[in-house]
Amino acid sequence: MLAADRRRAFGFWLPLAMLLCFGLCMADVSFYVQDRAENAVLVFLFCGSVTPVFSILPVIAALPFATGFGSDWRSGMAVSMTLRCGSRRFLRSKLVSCALSGGLALAGGMLLFALFVNGWFQRDYASVAQMLADMPFCDVLDGGTAGNIQFYGVFVLLQFLAGAFWATAALAVSAFLPSPSLTLCAPLVLYRLAEAASAWLPGWASPVLLQTGSAGLGAWQTLCAAVGAFGLLQALCAGLFWWRAGRRLRSA
Repeated sequence: MLAADRRRAFGFWLPLAMLLCFGLCMADVSFYVQDRAENAVLVFLFCGSVTPVFSILPVIAALPFATGFGSDWRSGMAVSMTLRCGSRRFLRSKLVSCALSGGLALAGGMLLFALFVNGWFQRDYASVAQMLADMPFCDVLDGGTAGNIQFYGVFVLLQFLAGAFWATAALAVSAFLPSPSLTLCAPLVLYRLAEAASAWLPGWASPVLLQTGSAGLGAWQTLCAAVGAFGLLQALCAGLFWWRAGRRLRSA
């Protein structure tokens, strides 16, 4: 069961989602591309300042496999698969494949973007050191290779955690409303609600601020907070999916 879902989750739609994520980031900083003298870190940090890149990323995370349960349910395959392998194995396979594909979709796209800006723009840390010193998330940058790897690596890991959560949230919605359009639109609505809640939530508890690295914490502190916040939210969504999808399967 897991092998079949893995082939679907990591097939055509995953690399397409990565490229879409990369393309959105590139479109947002396209006006910088003609000037290769720009600083790579600043261009990377400015991503999302012109167009709502991060508000679209949840849909991209849901693209590879969040509709997997809904499509199996509508076709009648979900019941036959459950009879063959058991409901626990069926539901676990959906959750694992969806979370991994969603996380990799955003992490892969952001990694491609990080590699591009570092290969295309200047990496002169000294010229922007004073500016970056006022940004908490940039505390690991020190002008060396190790600092750069930590900075971009933490940001890519944040996208993996966020992507896994948004995809799992969409999968949970599909257990209640197994419609492809509603499943893919659900992360957009959830992101907007989380964005509105960020006004009164502390930075370490806001999914939006954690995903964008704007929680007002250091890089590693942001990553630790993201592991806790996204992990808790994902566990909640996984529980909702397990409960509702399990009821559907038992009723069928």
